[in-house]
Amino acid sequence: MKIFLLAIIAIAVGCSSPIVQQIDEPKPTVTETSSLTVSPTVEPTLTMVPTTLVLQSPIASSNQLSRNREYISILGLEGRNLIEHLAWEPDGKSLTYAVQGEWGTNDVPYVEPKDWNWQKFDVTTGQSFHLSPPESTLSLEIKRALDICASEPMEGDECGRVPILWESPYSDHVIYNPISRGENTWLAHKDGTGAMELESVFLTNNVQWSPDGRWAVISDYAYRAPGMEVHLLLDLTNTAVYALDALTGHDSEFVSYLRPKFSPDGRYMAYAATADPDIELESAYGLFIMDMATLKSEPLTDRFGPFQWSADSHGLYVFDNAVRIEYLSRIEDTIAMRKAALYYIDISDKPFEERLLFDDIDFYPHQSSSIWYWAYSPEAQAISMVGLSPELELGILFLFR
Repeated sequence: MKIFLLAIIAIAVGCSSPIVQQIDEPKPTVTETSSLTVSPTVEPTLTMVPTTLVLQSPIASSNQLSRNREYISILGLEGRNLIEHLAWEPDGKSLTYAVQGEWGTNDVPYVEPKDWNWQKFDVTTGQSFHLSPPESTLSLEIKRALDICASEPMEGDECGRVPILWESPYSDHVIYNPISRGENTWLAHKDGTGAMELESVFLTNNVQWSPDGRWAVISDYAYRAPGMEVHLLLDLTNTAVYALDALTGHDSEFVSYLRPKFSPDGRYMAYAATADPDIELESAYGLFIMDMATLKSEPLTDRFGPFQWSADSHGLYVFDNAVRIEYLSRIEDTIAMRKAALYYIDISDKPFEERLLFDDIDFYPHQSSSIWYWAYSPEAQAISMVGLSPELELGILFLFR
């Protein structure tokens, strides 16, 4: 019997290797990516309340500090403090992040961005500024009509703890769980009309929307180890729901937290999976790319780890081997520091071209879902994430200074 544990399990897909060469890094403007979808009309507002951070002395390994690299600590994480959003500003001079501040009764988290602790960190001054959180585009009346509000309002919040609510920044759709319907997931328009239950969709953990407003990827809890998810592709034009594994023939059963991501132009979707789930090897996992016009997929790279689209949609950054492996690994291998490398995968022509940007990067696989949120800035040549230090903290590693 397979062992089902907490986290991303595997690495590389067995496909033919693209051309690999080490060259200077491309510098397209970075795409801000995260599991959070924030409407462009409700961006967090800077309140300009500076908080001078005490920047700890670099505590990563000596290699992390060599080769003109610099590591700084931004925020220590404890208990239920989890990263929910992480994105560089286009100029690479500041970093926006949001933290899950507390959990409620029965370990139910705050799922609405308005309830998170938003901060902007200025890398030049070392100061952090509080941001006013984005507000929901749904009125209290519509939330009540859709049965989204909790049965007992909380102090200072008439709607109370919302269990599931994801609002599209590209269309007038929302995906939510009505209180009285248990685990079932519904779709509606933002004005409350057209509410309908989605077939075979429940226990939704995350929703990502395509920039053209047509598609949504819904990540559902997989009833196994924490973090394991089943990904479903929803066509918003006709409400058809496709199981991603069945649609592609690729298995993402043991790929935790590395959720599919749409390209900024909406033409493609990248996702992590294996083409042969019967081969129980780490090397069976990698990244694939789907053409959203045809819904046809093909191997993208046998590199495996957190990935991020470039702003021009011409390629992806992949932090290869920066994963926590719990399946097919010994405990000592699961918690041990791993060597990672940053690649750029150019999809503008075939065969896809891999460019090694930086290698020999120390990654510490902490037992926290926060390690799967990362952001790379080609302008700053810096990675921000949890896992760059032996301590459980959010930090920034400047790869060349």
